[in-house]
Amino acid sequence: MRRHHTALLALAALLLMGTSHTRRVGDDPLVVVVSAASSLREMSQSQVTNIFLGRYKRLPSGERAFPADSATEKARFYRELVGKTPGEISAYWARLIYSGRTVPPEQISSPDQVIEWVEQTPGAIAYVPLAAADHRVRVVFELGKADD
Repeated sequence: MRRHHTALLALAALLLMGTSHTRRVGDDPLVVVVSAASSLREMSQSQVTNIFLGRYKRLPSGERAFPADSATEKARFYRELVGKTPGEISAYWARLIYSGRTVPPEQISSPDQVIEWVEQTPGAIAYVPLAAADHRVRVVFELGKADD
């Protein structure tokens, strides 16, 4: 029963999260980042998709994966990565949470906090606008660049 209660709380949190603000054409592309200390150098779109949809639990480097969503970029990220709306992503995670199969990515409120979290968390993987990526992280994938 406790597990069911936890899953319901997680679902409620997902549903309460708003969609990100509307992006203008010409804004920075979104990039997927890991810690600069990571041995991981690049990822394919399918690898990124599988990590962020909870299908893979490990990064291609073999490290345990800890994905994080950026509250300000989440709607844009999933729309560009898998062509899904915030509602479709929430429904997807609700099914997985209810089944007890996996948990959704960590939710982080700003690109600056995402960068800090990635730098400090072994196995962390997240996304930010390209301009937010600095020396503390390594870009392993850029959305919008076809690779598979």
